[in-house]
Amino acid sequence: MERIENFPSRHVEARHIDVWLPPTYDSEPDRRFRVLYMNDSQNCFDPEDCAFGVAWKVQIALERLIAAG
Repeated sequence: MERIENFPSRHVEARHIDVWLPPTYDSEPDRRFRVLYMNDSQNCFDPEDCAFGVAWKVQIALERLIAAG
């Protein structure tokens, strides 16, 4: 996971952006990967960042989908 701190926008106040990359992202630099955008990233990955302390654990579902092809 990579975090971009204080990402600027013309439309909303600057905020952190979390980017989850597939496990093979760095080892396959020429491969094109599909993209999934999720607007409520504070609840997607890490319980410590969540508004109510419960994360959706999106990365687990994504890893399972990738493994399943």
